[in-house]
Amino acid sequence: MIPVKDYILVFIQICLFGLFAFVNGSFPLINNLVFKYLGYPLATIGLIAILFAFIQLNTYLSPYPSPKKSAVLVTSGIFGIVRHPIYSGIIALMLGLSFVLADGFKLATSIITLFFFWYKSNYEEGLLSLVFPNYMPYKKSVGRFFPKLRRLIP
Repeated sequence: MIPVKDYILVFIQICLFGLFAFVNGSFPLINNLVFKYLGYPLATIGLIAILFAFIQLNTYLSPYPSPKKSAVLVTSGIFGIVRHPIYSGIIALMLGLSFVLADGFKLATSIITLFFFWYKSNYEEGLLSLVFPNYMPYKKSVGRFFPKLRRLIP
């Protein structure tokens, strides 16, 4: 049985996505090439991260923070770089599109989504650590949304 908190978190997430997708900004950002040059690669990286994570999770994928009964802890591939690559990808995609569209409202929604994902991932990680005894060592060695620099620098 899925906890009520999971439903609430997914509902909030859908609302944030709806705000981002369907509300046009009332306060524009400076529309210049720097934002566009930064935005396109950021959005592309985000989309690629989401796709790789979806493919890697396969049948274990769920919109709810609570792990499925049949779930296994995936720590390789893109999950060996960041613990929450779907959240990372969504954040990068939203920020990138905000820059490309020079939309301040979308940028604000992206930042709110980042904080929301921080909260949701804290809850999710608490549940994962109860189900998977090896989650805590994984958590210490792999970054939440962004790679840990000490793992990238030899």
